[in-house]
Amino acid sequence: MDRIFNLFIYLFFFLGSFVTIGTLDSYGAVRRLKYEHTKASPSLNVRIAKNQKKLRIEGMDLRKTIGQNVKKYPGKNRIEFNCANNKSAAKSRPILFASLSSPTGLISWNKKHYRGQLKVSTAKNQNSCDLIYSTSMENYISALLSKEMDPYWPVEALKAQAVAARTYALDKLKKSMNSSEAIFDLENSEKHQVHGTFFDESPKTKRAADETGGYVLTAPNGKLVPAFFHSKCGGKTFRPEHVWANRVSGYRKTIQCPYCKSHGTKNWSRWFSRNKISNIIYKALNNDKISFKKFKKLFHLVPSKKTSNEIRFYVDGMMGTMKKSKIRKVLGRKIIPSNNFAIKQTKKGFRIYGAGFGHGVGLCQYGAFEMARQGKNFKEILAHYYPHLKLTKVY
Repeated sequence: MDRIFNLFIYLFFFLGSFVTIGTLDSYGAVRRLKYEHTKASPSLNVRIAKNQKKLRIEGMDLRKTIGQNVKKYPGKNRIEFNCANNKSAAKSRPILFASLSSPTGLISWNKKHYRGQLKVSTAKNQNSCDLIYSTSMENYISALLSKEMDPYWPVEALKAQAVAARTYALDKLKKSMNSSEAIFDLENSEKHQVHGTFFDESPKTKRAADETGGYVLTAPNGKLVPAFFHSKCGGKTFRPEHVWANRVSGYRKTIQCPYCKSHGTKNWSRWFSRNKISNIIYKALNNDKISFKKFKKLFHLVPSKKTSNEIRFYVDGMMGTMKKSKIRKVLGRKIIPSNNFAIKQTKKGFRIYGAGFGHGVGLCQYGAFEMARQGKNFKEILAHYYPHLKLTKVY
């Protein structure tokens, strides 16, 4: 039934012919509305494109709002913005210029259709524009689930992912509310969370968003804690400080995960010469006190185990340690798919072998899939991967 409704909206949205409305040649400051936490789903601003030279927004009966001024464009139209003529490019602070919406609820950019508003802002220190998508939290979560997880997975796994993603998004929203310069809350990217569009939503993703609406993960003191997640841990999760620079309240131990083993990316291995390994360590150290030629000659790596979070090495008899995540950062995620790996010395060099996919902190998505398949509900899944956080309804 949802698919039929989506198709009806799609046909309605695309009837008619396009008319070019105009271009953007100057910018006016628009004060950003701060969000208020109410019993209703809060609004969320997501940057979906940055540093665009031109933008074309399409829709039915479009409305363009600049400050208190509203202009309506009857029928099916498109509004074009020539961002290369941005006269505010020298300003370091981005300015929100215009908001665009449609009474149909749908609006389009780059052949992608969104449920909510699209906002055009100046790009920081760029002669270009950013595009920001504004929608309710639950609309955001429903579309996100099809990108961050498979929309056909068991609904209890999708619910667990919905709570984790909502927690992360609400934490970002709270931080942006405390900033006088932020005009969006988070990005549509792997840096934050990958968001879908209207036609990525499915009955299952809508159900998962609706039935967990308002639920987030908090520390025992009630404070919001960013809920991290990844594709496959490979047997155990990591704490944030194992991967990044700082500790995060609520992540007190690594979690054993027997559930993801038979799903997703299989175990992997990569071979590197001694010269390559020493070069990787040298780059990760950002060493400027010793030349690479001398470093390579004095460098000695201690083979590591999967259970360790760091590698050990010696340079001129002095021992050093380094997080495995730094090696992954230098080589890239395509070469080293996860932080769950070990290094073993061979006759010709070193072999890096590992399991899993992703940073390994928080919810293991394939683990959640298997737990749901075995009959566990979303509360049990969350309790397993976040044992020191509690499920809290905040709206």
